[in-house]
Amino acid sequence: ETFPSRLQIVGSLVDEILAKVRRGLLTSIISGMCGIFPREVLDPASALLYVVLSMSPVEEAEASTVMALQQEHFRVGNEARNAALIIFASCARGTYPMTSLLDFTADLWQLHQTDDTGAVAGGDEVIRFARKYQIQP
Repeated sequence: ETFPSRLQIVGSLVDEILAKVRRGLLTSIISGMCGIFPREVLDPASALLYVVLSMSPVEEAEASTVMALQQEHFRVGNEARNAALIIFASCARGTYPMTSLLDFTADLWQLHQTDDTGAVAGGDEVIRFARKYQIQP
């Protein structure tokens, strides 16, 4: 083996490790935004989410967010999930501002704070949330 081929192998391994770390980080942050995090860490976590999404390859970011939003902690249904996927994909593409993501994640967190029937999938609060954030991809 030559030095360049060894370097290429090491580079590939580093890329794989970084992708795994990004996937885990995205899953953890998105889980926390579904009502797990205390409110006071939501804005810094949202800023970190934005950085990770915007620094990740778009396809990887989209696949990771799809996986994260299919976990049991996301309890507010497909309409809200679709809105979240659109927002997160827009962040990954750099077409959604971080300040707007802060508002979005605050609303998502708030939906998960109540046991009220309006916050259940298909409920009035979820429908309002989905309409508010259904932007064109």
